[in-house]
Amino acid sequence: MTVVRDAPERRSIQEVLEALHESRVGLEERIRLAQTRARFEESEAARAEAEREEAKALMELDAVMTRIRATEARLVVVEQGRQPRFK
Repeated sequence: MTVVRDAPERRSIQEVLEALHESRVGLEERIRLAQTRARFEESEAARAEAEREEAKALMELDAVMTRIRATEARLVVVEQGRQPRFK
């Protein structure tokens, strides 16, 4: 049985989680576009730039995914009625 004691905090966490997922979707699109450019650009310089953009987006995606996992864990803690260790 799930106990939700702090509904406002739960809603706040869910809003953060939704925003993070929106960021994830945008980053995934940037990665796809960069991969397409790297594959089909005629210029070596343009391909190299696309590869740099992909690498940058991948690093950003890694950070966002880490935040998503932490936020999901925090949501579980709140839903169980426990106090999160970190805010």
